[in-house]
Amino acid sequence: MAAVLKGVAELDFGHFDESHIDLFGDAYEFLISNYAANAGKSGGEFFTPQHVSKLIAQLAMHKQTSVNKIYDPACGSGSLLLQAKKHFDAHIIEDGFFGQELNHTTYNLARMNMFLHNVNYDKFNIQLGDTLAEPHFGDDKPFDAIVSNPPYSVKWKGSDDPTLINDDRFAPAGVLAPKSKADFAFVLHALSYLSAKGRAAIVCFPGIFYRGGAEQKIRQYLVDNNYVETVISLAPNLFYGTTIAVNILVLSKHKTETNTQFIDASGPDYFKKETNNNVLLDTHIEQIMGVFDSKENVDHFAQSVPFEQVVANGYNLSVSSYVKNKGIREEVKISELNFEIKNQVKRIDQLRNDINAIVAEIEGSETEPAGNRDFLERLLKDVPVEWKSLKDIGTFVRGKRFVKTDLISEGVPCIHYGEMYTHYGIWAKRAKSFIDPALASKLRTAKNGDVIIVAAGETIEDIGNGTAWLGDDNVVIHDACFAYTSQLNPKYLSYFLRTEVCKEQIRKHVSSGKISSINSNGLGKAKVPIPCPDDHKKSLEIQEKIVQILDKFTEVSVELTSELAAELAARKKQHLYYRAQLLKLPKPEEVEA
Repeated sequence: MAAVLKGVAELDFGHFDESHIDLFGDAYEFLISNYAANAGKSGGEFFTPQHVSKLIAQLAMHKQTSVNKIYDPACGSGSLLLQAKKHFDAHIIEDGFFGQELNHTTYNLARMNMFLHNVNYDKFNIQLGDTLAEPHFGDDKPFDAIVSNPPYSVKWKGSDDPTLINDDRFAPAGVLAPKSKADFAFVLHALSYLSAKGRAAIVCFPGIFYRGGAEQKIRQYLVDNNYVETVISLAPNLFYGTTIAVNILVLSKHKTETNTQFIDASGPDYFKKETNNNVLLDTHIEQIMGVFDSKENVDHFAQSVPFEQVVANGYNLSVSSYVKNKGIREEVKISELNFEIKNQVKRIDQLRNDINAIVAEIEGSETEPAGNRDFLERLLKDVPVEWKSLKDIGTFVRGKRFVKTDLISEGVPCIHYGEMYTHYGIWAKRAKSFIDPALASKLRTAKNGDVIIVAAGETIEDIGNGTAWLGDDNVVIHDACFAYTSQLNPKYLSYFLRTEVCKEQIRKHVSSGKISSINSNGLGKAKVPIPCPDDHKKSLEIQEKIVQILDKFTEVSVELTSELAAELAARKKQHLYYRAQLLKLPKPEEVEA
Protein backbone atom coordinates (compact mmCIF):
# COMPACT_ATOMS: atom_id res chain seq x y z
CA MET A 1 0.00 0.00 0.00
CA ALA A 2 2.86 2.36 0.80
CA ALA A 3 4.33 1.73 -2.64
CA VAL A 4 0.99 2.52 -4.27
CA LEU A 5 0.68 5.81 -2.37
CA LYS A 6 4.24 6.81 -3.27
CA GLY A 7 3.55 5.98 -6.91
CA VAL A 8 0.42 8.13 -6.92
CA ALA A 9 2.34 10.99 -5.27
CA GLU A 10 4.84 10.97 -8.12
CA LEU A 11 2.20 11.24 -10.86
CA ASP A 12 2.09 14.52 -12.78
CA PHE A 13 -1.59 15.47 -12.82
CA GLY A 14 -0.96 18.89 -14.41
CA HIS A 15 -3.74 21.45 -14.39
CA PHE A 16 -7.24 20.03 -14.02
CA ASP A 17 -8.80 22.18 -16.75
CA GLU A 18 -6.18 21.07 -19.27
CA SER A 19 -6.32 17.36 -18.48
CA HIS A 20 -8.03 14.96 -20.84
CA ILE A 21 -6.77 11.85 -19.03
CA ASP A 22 -8.61 10.53 -15.97
CA LEU A 23 -5.50 9.44 -14.04
CA PHE A 24 -7.08 8.86 -10.63
CA GLY A 25 -10.13 7.13 -12.06
CA ASP A 26 -8.12 4.95 -14.41
CA ALA A 27 -5.69 4.00 -11.64
CA TYR A 28 -8.56 3.07 -9.35
CA GLU A 29 -10.24 0.99 -12.07
CA PHE A 30 -6.90 -0.66 -12.86
CA LEU A 31 -6.59 -1.76 -9.23
CA ILE A 32 -10.17 -3.08 -9.22
CA SER A 33 -9.63 -5.02 -12.44
CA ASN A 34 -6.45 -6.61 -11.12
CA TYR A 35 -8.20 -7.60 -7.92
CA ALA A 36 -11.09 -9.08 -9.93
CA ALA A 37 -8.68 -11.02 -12.12
CA ASN A 38 -7.15 -12.65 -9.06
CA ALA A 39 -10.34 -13.07 -7.04
CA GLY A 40 -11.54 -16.16 -8.90
CA LYS A 41 -15.28 -16.61 -9.25
CA SER A 42 -16.13 -13.71 -6.93
CA GLY A 43 -14.27 -11.25 -9.13
CA GLY A 44 -16.88 -11.42 -11.81
CA GLU A 45 -19.56 -10.40 -9.35
CA PHE A 46 -18.51 -6.77 -9.30
CA PHE A 47 -16.37 -6.03 -12.35
CA THR A 48 -16.89 -6.42 -16.10
CA PRO A 49 -13.63 -6.30 -18.10
CA GLN A 50 -13.16 -2.98 -19.88
CA HIS A 51 -12.93 -4.46 -23.37
CA VAL A 52 -16.31 -6.22 -22.92
CA SER A 53 -17.79 -3.13 -21.25
CA LYS A 54 -16.80 -1.11 -24.30
CA LEU A 55 -18.70 -3.44 -26.64
CA ILE A 56 -21.78 -3.45 -24.41
CA ALA A 57 -21.80 0.36 -24.14
CA GLN A 58 -21.52 0.76 -27.93
CA LEU A 59 -24.38 -1.70 -28.49
CA ALA A 60 -26.69 0.06 -26.04
CA MET A 61 -25.99 3.55 -27.38
CA HIS A 62 -25.59 2.73 -31.07
CA LYS A 63 -26.74 5.59 -33.34
CA GLN A 64 -28.25 7.50 -30.42
CA THR A 65 -27.07 11.09 -30.69
CA SER A 66 -28.27 11.70 -27.15
CA VAL A 67 -29.79 9.70 -24.32
CA ASN A 68 -31.68 10.97 -21.30
CA LYS A 69 -29.78 8.67 -18.89
CA ILE A 70 -28.08 5.28 -18.72
CA TYR A 71 -28.93 2.51 -16.25
CA ASP A 72 -27.37 -0.73 -14.95
CA PRO A 73 -29.72 -2.83 -12.76
CA ALA A 74 -26.82 -4.91 -11.38
CA CYS A 75 -24.07 -2.33 -11.55
CA GLY A 76 -21.30 -3.92 -9.47
CA SER A 77 -18.44 -1.42 -9.27
CA GLY A 78 -19.96 0.70 -12.05
CA SER A 79 -17.55 -0.36 -14.80
CA LEU A 80 -20.27 -0.66 -17.47
CA LEU A 81 -21.71 2.77 -16.70
CA LEU A 82 -18.29 4.39 -16.76
CA GLN A 83 -17.39 2.76 -20.05
CA ALA A 84 -20.37 4.57 -21.55
CA LYS A 85 -18.96 7.81 -20.15
CA LYS A 86 -15.53 7.11 -21.62
CA HIS A 87 -16.83 6.15 -25.03
CA PHE A 88 -19.21 9.06 -25.56
CA ASP A 89 -19.01 12.79 -25.05
CA ALA A 90 -20.46 13.67 -21.68
CA HIS A 91 -23.07 16.05 -23.05
CA ILE A 92 -25.08 13.34 -24.84
CA ILE A 93 -25.89 11.54 -21.57
CA GLU A 94 -28.17 14.27 -20.34
CA ASP A 95 -29.31 13.25 -16.86
CA GLY A 96 -26.45 11.01 -15.82
CA PHE A 97 -25.83 7.47 -14.61
CA PHE A 98 -28.17 5.26 -12.60
CA GLY A 99 -27.66 1.84 -11.04
CA GLN A 100 -28.56 -0.56 -8.27
CA GLU A 101 -26.32 -3.02 -6.44
CA LEU A 102 -27.12 -5.72 -3.87
CA ASN A 103 -23.71 -6.03 -2.21
CA HIS A 104 -22.98 -3.19 0.22
CA THR A 105 -19.21 -3.19 -0.31
CA THR A 106 -19.56 -3.23 -4.09
CA TYR A 107 -22.18 -0.48 -3.89
CA ASN A 108 -19.61 1.71 -2.13
CA LEU A 109 -17.00 0.79 -4.76
CA ALA A 110 -19.37 1.97 -7.48
CA ARG A 111 -20.00 5.34 -5.86
CA MET A 112 -16.29 5.86 -5.22
CA ASN A 113 -15.60 4.88 -8.82
CA MET A 114 -18.00 7.59 -10.02
CA PHE A 115 -16.32 10.31 -7.97
CA LEU A 116 -12.83 9.24 -9.05
CA HIS A 117 -13.94 9.42 -12.71
CA ASN A 118 -15.11 13.00 -12.19
CA VAL A 119 -18.84 12.21 -12.26
CA ASN A 120 -20.44 14.82 -10.04
CA TYR A 121 -22.83 13.68 -7.30
CA ASP A 122 -25.81 15.25 -9.09
CA LYS A 123 -25.03 13.24 -12.24
CA PHE A 124 -25.26 9.75 -10.76
CA ASN A 125 -27.67 7.85 -8.55
CA ILE A 126 -26.48 4.45 -7.31
CA GLN A 127 -28.92 2.69 -4.98
CA LEU A 128 -28.36 -0.22 -2.59
CA GLY A 129 -30.79 -3.15 -2.66
CA ASP A 130 -32.18 -6.22 -4.39
CA THR A 131 -33.12 -5.17 -7.93
CA LEU A 132 -35.65 -7.98 -8.42
CA ALA A 133 -37.38 -7.76 -5.02
CA GLU A 134 -37.03 -4.05 -4.19
CA PRO A 135 -36.34 -2.13 -7.43
CA HIS A 136 -35.55 1.56 -7.46
CA PHE A 137 -36.32 4.09 -10.26
CA GLY A 138 -39.56 2.33 -11.25
CA ASP A 139 -41.50 5.58 -11.06
CA ASP A 140 -38.89 7.55 -13.00
CA LYS A 141 -38.86 8.30 -16.70
CA PRO A 142 -37.78 5.18 -18.69
CA PHE A 143 -34.12 4.91 -19.70
CA ASP A 144 -32.83 5.40 -23.26
CA ALA A 145 -29.84 3.10 -22.65
CA ILE A 146 -29.45 0.08 -20.35
CA VAL A 147 -26.28 -1.96 -19.87
CA SER A 148 -25.99 -4.96 -17.59
CA ASN A 149 -23.94 -8.00 -16.65
CA PRO A 150 -26.24 -9.55 -14.01
CA PRO A 151 -25.22 -12.61 -11.98
CA TYR A 152 -25.69 -15.85 -13.89
CA SER A 153 -28.42 -18.30 -12.88
CA VAL A 154 -28.80 -17.10 -9.30
CA LYS A 155 -31.76 -18.13 -7.18
CA TRP A 156 -34.58 -15.68 -6.48
CA LYS A 157 -38.04 -15.73 -4.88
CA GLY A 158 -39.88 -16.33 -8.13
CA SER A 159 -43.15 -18.21 -7.66
CA ASP A 160 -42.64 -18.34 -3.88
CA ASP A 161 -43.79 -14.71 -3.88
CA PRO A 162 -47.34 -14.68 -5.34
CA THR A 163 -47.20 -10.90 -5.83
CA LEU A 164 -44.41 -11.07 -8.40
CA ILE A 165 -46.60 -12.46 -11.19
CA ASN A 166 -48.64 -9.24 -10.91
CA ASP A 167 -45.51 -7.05 -10.95
CA ASP A 168 -45.56 -4.71 -13.96
CA ARG A 169 -42.10 -5.95 -14.92
CA PHE A 170 -43.01 -9.63 -15.14
CA ALA A 171 -46.79 -9.75 -15.70
CA PRO A 172 -46.70 -9.09 -19.48
CA ALA A 173 -44.77 -12.33 -20.06
CA GLY A 174 -47.43 -14.29 -18.17
CA VAL A 175 -44.82 -16.41 -16.37
CA LEU A 176 -41.95 -15.92 -13.95
CA ALA A 177 -38.36 -16.97 -14.49
CA PRO A 178 -37.55 -20.25 -12.66
CA LYS A 179 -36.68 -19.86 -8.98
CA SER A 180 -33.30 -21.46 -9.58
CA LYS A 181 -32.41 -19.25 -12.57
CA ALA A 182 -33.17 -15.53 -12.29
CA ASP A 183 -31.53 -14.64 -15.65
CA PHE A 184 -34.77 -13.80 -17.45
CA ALA A 185 -36.06 -11.92 -14.40
CA PHE A 186 -33.21 -9.44 -14.93
CA VAL A 187 -33.98 -9.33 -18.66
CA LEU A 188 -37.68 -8.55 -18.10
CA HIS A 189 -36.76 -5.99 -15.45
CA ALA A 190 -34.47 -4.21 -17.92
CA LEU A 191 -37.08 -4.35 -20.67
CA SER A 192 -39.70 -2.72 -18.44
CA TYR A 193 -37.32 0.15 -17.65
CA LEU A 194 -36.46 0.75 -21.32
CA SER A 195 -37.87 3.74 -23.17
CA ALA A 196 -39.62 3.54 -26.55
CA LYS A 197 -36.46 4.81 -28.30
CA GLY A 198 -34.10 2.85 -26.09
CA ARG A 199 -31.84 -0.16 -26.41
CA ALA A 200 -30.56 -2.58 -23.75
CA ALA A 201 -27.43 -4.75 -23.96
CA ILE A 202 -27.39 -7.55 -21.38
CA VAL A 203 -24.80 -10.29 -20.78
CA CYS A 204 -26.61 -13.65 -20.45
CA PHE A 205 -25.77 -17.26 -19.67
CA PRO A 206 -26.25 -19.25 -22.93
CA GLY A 207 -28.62 -21.85 -21.44
CA ILE A 208 -31.52 -19.41 -21.21
CA PHE A 209 -31.69 -19.20 -25.00
CA TYR A 210 -32.65 -22.83 -25.60
CA ARG A 211 -34.05 -24.34 -22.39
CA GLY A 212 -37.76 -25.16 -22.23
CA GLY A 213 -40.42 -24.47 -19.61
CA ALA A 214 -40.86 -20.93 -18.30
CA GLU A 215 -37.76 -19.68 -20.10
CA GLN A 216 -39.18 -20.76 -23.46
CA LYS A 217 -42.42 -18.92 -22.69
CA ILE A 218 -40.48 -15.75 -21.86
CA ARG A 219 -38.52 -16.05 -25.11
CA GLN A 220 -41.84 -16.41 -26.93
CA TYR A 221 -43.10 -13.21 -25.31
CA LEU A 222 -39.94 -11.33 -26.29
CA VAL A 223 -39.97 -12.60 -29.88
CA ASP A 224 -43.73 -12.24 -30.44
CA ASN A 225 -43.54 -8.62 -29.32
CA ASN A 226 -40.46 -7.96 -31.49
CA TYR A 227 -38.16 -6.90 -28.64
CA VAL A 228 -35.14 -9.07 -29.54
CA GLU A 229 -32.85 -7.19 -31.91
CA THR A 230 -29.67 -9.28 -31.71
CA VAL A 231 -28.12 -12.22 -29.85
CA ILE A 232 -24.30 -12.26 -29.86
CA SER A 233 -22.24 -15.30 -28.89
CA LEU A 234 -18.87 -14.24 -27.46
CA ALA A 235 -15.60 -16.15 -27.06
CA PRO A 236 -14.99 -18.25 -23.93
CA ASN A 237 -12.94 -17.02 -20.97
CA LEU A 238 -13.54 -13.31 -21.50
CA PHE A 239 -14.99 -12.74 -18.03
CA TYR A 240 -13.58 -13.13 -14.56
CA GLY A 241 -14.91 -16.14 -12.68
CA THR A 242 -16.16 -18.18 -15.65
CA THR A 243 -14.65 -19.75 -18.76
CA ILE A 244 -18.07 -20.16 -20.41
CA ALA A 245 -18.72 -18.43 -23.72
CA VAL A 246 -21.52 -16.08 -22.68
CA ASN A 247 -23.94 -14.18 -24.91
CA ILE A 248 -25.08 -10.59 -25.20
CA LEU A 249 -28.81 -10.05 -25.66
CA VAL A 250 -29.71 -6.74 -27.33
CA LEU A 251 -33.28 -5.58 -26.73
CA SER A 252 -34.98 -2.75 -28.61
CA LYS A 253 -38.42 -1.16 -28.55
CA HIS A 254 -38.04 0.58 -31.89
CA LYS A 255 -37.26 -2.20 -34.37
CA THR A 256 -38.45 -1.45 -37.91
CA GLU A 257 -38.55 -5.10 -39.03
CA THR A 258 -39.38 -8.44 -37.40
CA ASN A 259 -36.10 -10.24 -38.16
CA THR A 260 -33.82 -11.29 -35.30
CA GLN A 261 -30.07 -11.00 -35.82
CA PHE A 262 -27.62 -13.66 -34.60
CA ILE A 263 -23.86 -12.98 -34.44
CA ASP A 264 -21.29 -15.69 -33.72
CA ALA A 265 -18.21 -13.88 -32.38
CA SER A 266 -16.93 -16.88 -30.43
CA GLY A 267 -14.29 -18.01 -32.95
CA PRO A 268 -10.53 -17.28 -32.86
CA ASP A 269 -10.98 -14.44 -35.37
CA TYR A 270 -12.84 -12.41 -32.75
CA PHE A 271 -10.61 -12.51 -29.66
CA LYS A 272 -6.97 -12.50 -28.59
CA LYS A 273 -5.69 -15.21 -26.29
CA GLU A 274 -3.73 -13.93 -23.30
CA THR A 275 -2.23 -15.60 -20.23
CA ASN A 276 -5.26 -15.81 -17.94
CA ASN A 277 -8.18 -14.51 -19.98
CA ASN A 278 -9.08 -13.91 -23.59
CA VAL A 279 -9.62 -10.29 -24.62
CA LEU A 280 -11.52 -8.33 -27.27
CA LEU A 281 -9.33 -5.92 -29.21
CA ASP A 282 -10.71 -2.76 -30.82
CA THR A 283 -10.60 -4.49 -34.21
CA HIS A 284 -12.81 -7.28 -32.88
CA ILE A 285 -15.29 -4.77 -31.47
CA GLU A 286 -15.33 -2.91 -34.79
CA GLN A 287 -16.10 -6.15 -36.65
CA ILE A 288 -19.02 -6.94 -34.33
CA MET A 289 -20.40 -3.40 -34.40
CA GLY A 290 -20.06 -3.24 -38.18
CA VAL A 291 -22.29 -6.25 -38.80
CA PHE A 292 -24.62 -5.21 -35.96
CA ASP A 293 -25.15 -1.90 -37.74
CA SER A 294 -25.54 -3.27 -41.27
CA LYS A 295 -27.59 -6.38 -40.33
CA GLU A 296 -25.93 -8.09 -43.30
CA ASN A 297 -25.68 -11.86 -43.54
CA VAL A 298 -22.07 -13.04 -43.35
CA ASP A 299 -21.22 -16.74 -43.62
CA HIS A 300 -20.15 -18.26 -40.31
CA PHE A 301 -20.52 -14.87 -38.59
CA ALA A 302 -23.95 -13.22 -38.79
CA GLN A 303 -27.45 -14.11 -39.87
CA SER A 304 -30.71 -12.15 -39.78
CA VAL A 305 -33.49 -14.66 -39.28
CA PRO A 306 -37.20 -14.10 -40.12
CA PHE A 307 -39.73 -14.17 -37.31
CA GLU A 308 -41.45 -17.24 -38.78
CA GLN A 309 -38.22 -19.27 -38.68
CA VAL A 310 -37.63 -18.47 -35.02
CA VAL A 311 -41.21 -19.48 -34.20
CA ALA A 312 -40.88 -22.72 -36.19
CA ASN A 313 -37.71 -23.47 -34.21
CA GLY A 314 -39.61 -23.36 -30.92
CA TYR A 315 -38.40 -19.82 -30.07
CA ASN A 316 -34.86 -21.14 -29.73
CA LEU A 317 -32.52 -18.12 -29.62
CA SER A 318 -29.23 -20.01 -29.49
CA VAL A 319 -26.80 -18.48 -31.99
CA SER A 320 -25.51 -21.89 -33.08
CA SER A 321 -29.01 -22.79 -34.29
CA TYR A 322 -28.84 -20.12 -37.00
CA VAL A 323 -25.16 -19.39 -37.72
CA LYS A 324 -23.20 -22.33 -39.10
CA ASN A 325 -19.71 -22.55 -37.66
CA LYS A 326 -16.59 -23.49 -39.57
CA GLY A 327 -16.10 -26.65 -37.53
CA ILE A 328 -12.86 -25.40 -35.99
CA ARG A 329 -13.91 -24.98 -32.37
CA GLU A 330 -14.61 -28.59 -31.34
CA GLU A 331 -12.47 -28.48 -28.21
CA VAL A 332 -14.11 -25.31 -26.94
CA LYS A 333 -17.57 -26.62 -27.72
CA ILE A 334 -17.08 -29.96 -25.99
CA SER A 335 -15.74 -28.29 -22.84
CA GLU A 336 -18.76 -26.00 -22.87
CA LEU A 337 -21.07 -28.95 -23.49
CA ASN A 338 -19.54 -30.99 -20.66
CA PHE A 339 -19.89 -28.03 -18.31
CA GLU A 340 -23.53 -27.61 -19.30
CA ILE A 341 -24.24 -31.32 -18.73
CA LYS A 342 -22.59 -31.15 -15.32
CA ASN A 343 -24.90 -28.27 -14.36
CA GLN A 344 -27.92 -30.06 -15.82
CA VAL A 345 -27.22 -33.19 -13.78
CA LYS A 346 -26.79 -31.08 -10.65
CA ARG A 347 -30.08 -29.30 -11.30
CA ILE A 348 -31.89 -32.55 -12.12
CA ASP A 349 -30.70 -34.07 -8.84
CA GLN A 350 -32.02 -31.00 -7.00
CA LEU A 351 -35.38 -31.22 -8.77
CA ARG A 352 -35.65 -34.91 -7.92
CA ASN A 353 -34.96 -34.08 -4.29
CA ASP A 354 -37.63 -31.36 -4.46
CA ILE A 355 -40.17 -33.86 -5.81
CA ASN A 356 -39.21 -36.38 -3.15
CA ALA A 357 -39.80 -33.70 -0.51
CA ILE A 358 -43.23 -32.92 -2.00
CA VAL A 359 -44.14 -36.61 -2.07
CA ALA A 360 -42.99 -36.95 1.55
CA GLU A 361 -45.19 -34.00 2.45
CA ILE A 362 -48.17 -35.66 0.73
CA GLU A 363 -47.54 -39.14 2.10
CA GLY A 364 -46.61 -37.99 5.58
CA SER A 365 -43.67 -38.94 7.74
CA GLU A 366 -43.03 -42.55 8.70
CA THR A 367 -42.50 -41.38 12.29
CA GLU A 368 -46.08 -40.10 12.62
CA PRO A 369 -48.79 -42.29 14.17
CA ALA A 370 -50.57 -44.65 11.78
CA GLY A 371 -53.69 -43.14 10.25
CA ASN A 372 -52.31 -39.61 10.52
CA ARG A 373 -49.60 -39.75 7.88
CA ASP A 374 -51.43 -38.77 4.72
CA PHE A 375 -51.49 -35.05 3.81
CA LEU A 376 -55.17 -35.20 2.82
CA GLU A 377 -56.10 -37.09 5.97
CA ARG A 378 -54.40 -34.46 8.08
CA LEU A 379 -55.98 -31.65 6.10
CA LEU A 380 -59.49 -33.12 6.23
CA LYS A 381 -59.39 -34.42 9.79
CA ASP A 382 -62.85 -33.81 11.32
CA VAL A 383 -63.85 -31.94 8.14
CA PRO A 384 -66.96 -33.05 6.20
CA VAL A 385 -66.72 -33.44 2.41
CA GLU A 386 -69.75 -33.23 0.14
CA TRP A 387 -69.86 -33.98 -3.58
CA LYS A 388 -72.00 -31.44 -5.42
CA SER A 389 -72.88 -31.16 -9.09
CA LEU A 390 -71.51 -28.22 -11.04
CA LYS A 391 -74.99 -27.05 -12.01
CA ASP A 392 -75.94 -26.72 -8.32
CA ILE A 393 -72.98 -24.59 -7.27
CA GLY A 394 -72.34 -22.38 -10.30
CA THR A 395 -73.48 -21.10 -13.67
CA PHE A 396 -72.41 -21.78 -17.26
CA VAL A 397 -72.17 -19.17 -20.02
CA ARG A 398 -71.43 -20.53 -23.48
CA GLY A 399 -69.25 -18.48 -25.78
CA LYS A 400 -70.23 -17.29 -29.24
CA ARG A 401 -68.72 -18.30 -32.54
CA PHE A 402 -65.74 -16.62 -34.16
CA VAL A 403 -63.12 -18.09 -36.50
CA LYS A 404 -59.35 -18.10 -36.60
CA THR A 405 -59.31 -15.55 -39.42
CA ASP A 406 -60.87 -13.08 -36.95
CA LEU A 407 -57.72 -13.18 -34.80
CA ILE A 408 -55.47 -10.10 -34.94
CA SER A 409 -52.20 -8.98 -33.33
CA GLU A 410 -53.75 -6.39 -31.00
CA GLY A 411 -57.20 -5.79 -29.60
CA VAL A 412 -59.44 -7.51 -27.05
CA PRO A 413 -57.92 -10.73 -25.59
CA CYS A 414 -59.66 -13.91 -26.72
CA ILE A 415 -59.35 -17.70 -26.53
CA HIS A 416 -60.22 -19.92 -29.48
CA TYR A 417 -61.18 -23.41 -28.35
CA GLY A 418 -58.40 -24.98 -30.45
CA GLU A 419 -55.83 -23.06 -28.38
CA MET A 420 -57.11 -24.67 -25.19
CA TYR A 421 -55.38 -27.93 -26.17
CA THR A 422 -52.05 -26.39 -27.14
CA HIS A 423 -51.47 -23.17 -25.20
CA TYR A 424 -53.39 -23.26 -21.95
CA GLY A 425 -52.94 -25.31 -18.81
CA ILE A 426 -54.39 -25.14 -15.31
CA TRP A 427 -54.51 -21.35 -15.26
CA ALA A 428 -53.78 -18.32 -17.44
CA LYS A 429 -53.46 -14.57 -16.99
CA ARG A 430 -52.63 -13.58 -20.55
CA ALA A 431 -54.35 -14.54 -23.78
CA LYS A 432 -52.37 -15.69 -26.79
CA SER A 433 -54.73 -14.11 -29.33
CA PHE A 434 -56.77 -10.94 -29.81
CA ILE A 435 -59.92 -9.91 -31.64
CA ASP A 436 -61.32 -6.67 -32.99
CA PRO A 437 -63.15 -4.63 -30.29
CA ALA A 438 -66.21 -4.16 -32.52
CA LEU A 439 -66.58 -7.92 -32.96
CA ALA A 440 -65.74 -8.57 -29.32
CA SER A 441 -68.69 -6.42 -28.21
CA LYS A 442 -71.02 -8.98 -29.83
CA LEU A 443 -69.42 -11.98 -28.15
CA ARG A 444 -69.26 -13.40 -24.63
CA THR A 445 -66.45 -13.27 -22.13
CA ALA A 446 -64.97 -14.97 -19.08
CA LYS A 447 -63.96 -12.80 -16.15
CA ASN A 448 -61.29 -13.13 -13.48
CA GLY A 449 -62.02 -16.20 -11.35
CA ASP A 450 -64.04 -18.03 -14.01
CA VAL A 451 -62.99 -21.45 -15.29
CA ILE A 452 -63.00 -21.78 -19.09
CA ILE A 453 -64.13 -25.32 -19.92
CA VAL A 454 -63.77 -27.02 -23.31
CA ALA A 455 -67.14 -28.20 -24.69
CA ALA A 456 -66.04 -29.76 -28.00
CA GLY A 457 -63.12 -31.65 -29.44
CA GLU A 458 -61.97 -34.33 -31.85
CA THR A 459 -61.80 -36.91 -29.05
CA ILE A 460 -63.78 -37.48 -25.87
CA GLU A 461 -60.61 -36.88 -23.84
CA ASP A 462 -60.52 -33.28 -25.06
CA ILE A 463 -63.89 -32.52 -23.47
CA GLY A 464 -64.07 -30.95 -20.03
CA ASN A 465 -60.52 -29.66 -19.64
CA GLY A 466 -60.56 -26.37 -17.78
CA THR A 467 -58.34 -23.32 -17.44
CA ALA A 468 -58.78 -20.89 -14.56
CA TRP A 469 -58.78 -17.37 -15.99
CA LEU A 470 -56.83 -15.09 -13.63
CA GLY A 471 -56.26 -12.13 -15.97
CA ASP A 472 -57.23 -8.59 -15.00
CA ASP A 473 -59.22 -8.11 -18.22
CA ASN A 474 -62.18 -10.15 -19.40
CA VAL A 475 -61.36 -12.59 -22.20
CA VAL A 476 -63.63 -13.41 -25.17
CA ILE A 477 -64.38 -17.15 -25.44
CA HIS A 478 -65.27 -19.34 -28.41
CA ASP A 479 -68.66 -21.08 -28.70
CA ALA A 480 -66.96 -24.44 -28.05
CA CYS A 481 -66.13 -23.23 -24.53
CA PHE A 482 -68.05 -22.42 -21.37
CA ALA A 483 -67.23 -19.76 -18.82
CA TYR A 484 -68.10 -21.35 -15.49
CA THR A 485 -68.64 -19.10 -12.46
CA SER A 486 -68.75 -20.44 -8.91
CA GLN A 487 -67.43 -19.78 -5.43
CA LEU A 488 -64.86 -22.56 -5.71
CA ASN A 489 -61.17 -21.79 -5.96
CA PRO A 490 -60.87 -21.70 -9.79
CA LYS A 491 -57.53 -23.50 -9.84
CA TYR A 492 -58.89 -26.20 -7.52
CA LEU A 493 -61.73 -26.85 -9.98
CA SER A 494 -59.37 -26.68 -12.97
CA TYR A 495 -57.14 -29.34 -11.43
CA PHE A 496 -60.13 -31.55 -10.60
CA LEU A 497 -61.58 -31.32 -14.13
CA ARG A 498 -58.44 -33.10 -15.39
CA THR A 499 -58.68 -36.06 -13.00
CA GLU A 500 -59.86 -39.48 -14.15
CA VAL A 501 -62.66 -39.34 -11.55
CA CYS A 502 -64.12 -36.27 -13.26
CA LYS A 503 -63.43 -37.54 -16.78
CA GLU A 504 -65.46 -40.72 -16.07
CA GLN A 505 -68.46 -38.59 -15.11
CA ILE A 506 -68.14 -36.34 -18.18
CA ARG A 507 -67.80 -39.20 -20.70
CA LYS A 508 -71.32 -40.40 -19.86
CA HIS A 509 -72.82 -37.20 -21.28
CA VAL A 510 -70.63 -36.56 -24.34
CA SER A 511 -72.31 -36.69 -27.76
CA SER A 512 -70.00 -38.57 -30.15
CA GLY A 513 -69.58 -37.79 -33.84
CA LYS A 514 -67.00 -36.25 -36.10
CA ILE A 515 -66.65 -33.70 -33.34
CA SER A 516 -67.42 -34.79 -29.78
CA SER A 517 -69.32 -32.27 -27.68
CA ILE A 518 -71.16 -31.72 -24.43
CA ASN A 519 -73.84 -29.22 -23.38
CA SER A 520 -74.11 -27.38 -20.09
CA ASN A 521 -76.77 -29.80 -18.83
CA GLY A 522 -74.46 -32.80 -19.28
CA LEU A 523 -71.41 -30.97 -17.95
CA GLY A 524 -73.40 -29.68 -15.01
CA LYS A 525 -74.07 -33.25 -13.82
CA ALA A 526 -70.39 -33.80 -13.00
CA LYS A 527 -69.88 -33.73 -9.25
CA VAL A 528 -67.00 -32.04 -7.42
CA PRO A 529 -65.80 -32.76 -3.86
CA ILE A 530 -66.26 -29.72 -1.63
CA PRO A 531 -64.53 -29.78 1.76
CA CYS A 532 -66.40 -28.18 4.65
CA PRO A 533 -69.34 -27.06 2.46
CA ASP A 534 -71.11 -25.20 5.27
CA ASP A 535 -68.12 -22.99 6.08
CA HIS A 536 -67.15 -21.18 2.88
CA LYS A 537 -64.07 -19.46 4.33
CA LYS A 538 -62.63 -22.70 5.72
CA SER A 539 -63.51 -24.53 2.51
CA LEU A 540 -61.52 -22.03 0.45
CA GLU A 541 -58.57 -22.33 2.86
CA ILE A 542 -58.49 -26.11 2.37
CA GLN A 543 -58.85 -25.77 -1.41
CA GLU A 544 -55.98 -23.27 -1.47
CA LYS A 545 -53.69 -25.62 0.48
CA ILE A 546 -54.40 -28.40 -2.02
CA VAL A 547 -53.78 -26.01 -4.92
CA GLN A 548 -50.49 -24.79 -3.42
CA ILE A 549 -49.00 -28.25 -3.20
CA LEU A 550 -50.29 -29.16 -6.69
CA ASP A 551 -48.81 -25.93 -8.10
CA LYS A 552 -45.48 -26.75 -6.50
CA PHE A 553 -45.55 -30.33 -7.79
CA THR A 554 -46.54 -29.17 -11.30
CA GLU A 555 -43.86 -26.48 -11.48
CA VAL A 556 -41.06 -28.82 -10.40
CA SER A 557 -42.29 -31.63 -12.66
CA VAL A 558 -42.42 -29.35 -15.71
CA GLU A 559 -38.91 -28.06 -15.05
CA LEU A 560 -37.60 -31.59 -14.46
CA THR A 561 -39.12 -32.74 -17.76
CA SER A 562 -37.47 -29.83 -19.55
CA GLU A 563 -34.08 -30.44 -17.93
CA LEU A 564 -34.20 -34.18 -18.70
CA ALA A 565 -34.96 -33.45 -22.35
CA ALA A 566 -32.11 -30.93 -22.48
CA GLU A 567 -29.72 -33.41 -20.90
CA LEU A 568 -30.75 -36.13 -23.35
CA ALA A 569 -30.12 -33.79 -26.31
CA ALA A 570 -26.76 -32.77 -24.86
CA ARG A 571 -25.80 -36.41 -24.21
CA LYS A 572 -26.47 -37.24 -27.86
CA LYS A 573 -24.12 -34.45 -28.97
CA GLN A 574 -21.57 -35.60 -26.42
CA HIS A 575 -21.78 -39.19 -27.71
CA LEU A 576 -21.36 -38.14 -31.34
CA TYR A 577 -18.37 -35.97 -30.50
CA TYR A 578 -16.50 -38.62 -28.54
CA ARG A 579 -17.40 -41.32 -31.04
CA ALA A 580 -15.78 -39.23 -33.77
CA GLN A 581 -12.74 -38.55 -31.59
CA LEU A 582 -12.21 -42.20 -30.68
CA LEU A 583 -12.44 -43.29 -34.31
CA LYS A 584 -9.92 -40.76 -35.61
CA LEU A 585 -7.46 -43.52 -36.47
CA PRO A 586 -4.54 -42.79 -38.80
CA LYS A 587 -5.14 -43.32 -42.50
CA PRO A 588 -3.03 -46.03 -44.24
CA GLU A 589 -0.71 -43.49 -45.86
CA GLU A 590 -0.06 -41.91 -42.48
CA VAL A 591 1.01 -45.19 -40.87
CA GLU A 592 4.78 -45.47 -40.69
CA ALA A 593 6.39 -48.32 -42.66
